[in-house]
Amino acid sequence: MNTLFRNILVKESKNSASVHLYYSAESGIWKAYEQSALRLMRLLLLPRTALHDENISGTYILRCVDVDLKRKEHNAILKHCIAMGDDYMELAV
Repeated sequence: MNTLFRNILVKESKNSASVHLYYSAESGIWKAYEQSALRLMRLLLLPRTALHDENISGTYILRCVDVDLKRKEHNAILKHCIAMGDDYMELAV
């Protein structure tokens, strides 16, 4: 099983009030999956069309929302940040 997919499943299975984001070096954006994606949509007041399916390593399909921190309206999420690394961020919402 893909490591990213496993990490997402573990975090989302216990997720009751957070947003977990993962950095995609290929696209330069952050991605939230499953319950985190739905919470992020409410936090940023994103339209339903922001939610899309993402194929993880050619095998797994998850619901996803993309966030570009270069955009002012997306950058506002940083005030909710409680943990951040090079490729992972957690928001308290």
